[in-house]
Amino acid sequence: MSGGKSGSKSGGVRCLITGANGYFGRRLASTLLTETDANSSSLGESIARIVLFDVSKPLRDPNPPVPDFAAALESGSVVKVSGDIRNRSDVDSAFDALIAPLSSGAVATDLIIFHAASFGMSGKEMVADPQKVRDINVRGTMHLLEAAGKFLSADQKDNNNNSGFTRTVRFVYTSTFNVVFGGDPANTIVNGDENTPYLPLKKHCDLYSQTKSIAEQAVLTANVSGKGAGLKTVALRSAVCVVLLCCVRAIFFVRVLTRLVLLGLVRRVFTERVRSVTYHVL
Repeated sequence: MSGGKSGSKSGGVRCLITGANGYFGRRLASTLLTETDANSSSLGESIARIVLFDVSKPLRDPNPPVPDFAAALESGSVVKVSGDIRNRSDVDSAFDALIAPLSSGAVATDLIIFHAASFGMSGKEMVADPQKVRDINVRGTMHLLEAAGKFLSADQKDNNNNSGFTRTVRFVYTSTFNVVFGGDPANTIVNGDENTPYLPLKKHCDLYSQTKSIAEQAVLTANVSGKGAGLKTVALRSAVCVVLLCCVRAIFFVRVLTRLVLLGLVRRVFTERVRSVTYHVL
């Protein structure tokens, strides 16, 4: 994996992926791993390190298989951190792994946080443990924002402090279109954009959508406008994603259909996960 642009004392961008063991998270990691050269990367810059952060074990790989991370893990350019996003100490451990100096001595100055971890999309999860839905989707997001703020405000005590590099964190939040649409066909959104108002929290028909809305608004509010150092945030609102695997369990369809009925949608919306990955790295 590339260690960064020639002569760059920052050593390239560092990427943290939450929910990294899920289907989307692993696909995103795979894309970043294969786009480490600044000239070919969708990010337009070299990637120095990728930290995969998740509490769960990875799911079985569908076709095509995710590339083997063994070599990247051995070199330290990919690091796996097992932890619970609800625990601030676990989030701090993930950030510690992210910003640790490279073998070249290069320090971390440019971070990208891909926050894809969430919980409670299925009706079963929401009913079984509503507090877990709140804690992962809202409190977990706040922990990441706090850790990003700590990184930005920390004093650089290394020799690169006067090198001209400034610290920046780009925060990419995987959200849902439910934050603006409650499922009522009479209120269908046409040509919606960033100015489309949020659905009032009390009008959400499920806890998952409500907590995603709270988290997204917190992420966007934390954005620091203007050029230069600081926290830059964006939320990408995906529709209901149905992944066609070689062997799809019936319960997967039950979960998706439950979600569609719960929202009162009159039509099913399908998006390709691979295409969603592309949106995240652009």
